Amino acid sequence: MLPILVIGLIFLAGGIFLAHRMSKRDDGQMFEPRDRVIITLALVLLLGAAARTLVGGGAAAGVFMLVIVIPAGVILSYIWLPTAVDALLSGLTGAMTGGNEPVEPKPFYFRALAMRRKGKFSEALVEIDAELVKFPGNLEGMCLKAEIQADDLQNLPAAAGVLQEAITTPGRPAGERLSAQFRLAELLVHRMNDVPAGKALLETILEENPGAGSLPQEDWTARAQEWVTHLEQHPTDWEAREKLATVYADHFQRIPLAIDQIRTLIDQPGQPPKRVAGWLNRIADLELRADSGAEGVGKARAALEEVQTRYPDSPWAEQAVERLAILGRSERAKTPTPTLKIGVYEQNIGLKRGSADIPNPDPDAGTGR
Repeated sequence: MLPILVIGLIFLAGGIFLAHRMSKRDDGQMFEPRDRVIITLALVLLLGAAARTLVGGGAAAGVFMLVIVIPAGVILSYIWLPTAVDALLSGLTGAMTGGNEPVEPKPFYFRALAMRRKGKFSEALVEIDAELVKFPGNLEGMCLKAEIQADDLQNLPAAAGVLQEAITTPGRPAGERLSAQFRLAELLVHRMNDVPAGKALLETILEENPGAGSLPQEDWTARAQEWVTHLEQHPTDWEAREKLATVYADHFQRIPLAIDQIRTLIDQPGQPPKRVAGWLNRIADLELRADSGAEGVGKARAALEEVQTRYPDSPWAEQAVERLAILGRSERAKTPTPTLKIGVYEQNIGLKRGSADIPNPDPDAGTGR
């Protein structure tokens, strides 16, 4: 009986060792290659010891068969069978799953987009920054950050700073740099009314990309029609409606149509207050762009006063009060936005006036404007 007890204790110690190994692993693998070899050698030695007893036959041989051979076979199968199957079937599984090549890591911004949909813009920026720490200079994240700064938080200088950082990031591919430059030029001209800076940036693009005249031009009429069709089926998709409003304002210069789309967003039930306040600020910007005279200032003032009426004693109301205080002295209220003539780049950043045949989900909207 003593040999049986000794071998039983050895198996108990082996089980504790395996449990300890499994608790230390974080990658889902119980055994390292070294562990497999050690365990296999130990089992072979135990089997060798058992073989001496098995030679004698009798009841002891049967006991050792139960205590040693069967458990050892199970353990060895558990250790080596997955590896053997994986080696034999790797060709077949690779063809079905794309092989064993490691997946290229990439940033995920779904949490930031979810926060943005809820109107939690500051939280969305935190999520983007977390991804940018892992993927420094990622253009998608930086452009999304600039978009939230400009459209949702109305912080145009911050948005311009993010895009400028994207442009000057060392090692940035030429295509990504060009995309960031166009985004910044559009922001400078259409949102910040800094036409000289926008023109200078466009001239820089021309100098750096002498063959860029062959770049494919965006068909904004077709793009607008896509969003119109989409909104007919999904009228509550606020992201698509925001994009359509941007196209109307920036690429077709049809400010009333853009404002109508933003009003539709505001009128949808259940919109977060922060988002509604941002849209009302956007309407004020668009009204000033459409008419820099007294009428435009009056309409912009009405939009900002609506923020105060809807959300009194809120941070958005305080921001509206600050804008109202300087509205009459605003450069945007004094100087109309001139039209630039930059050849092929007019279409790229939306400086050229669009066709009169513009897709509109509501043909009667804006007729009285």
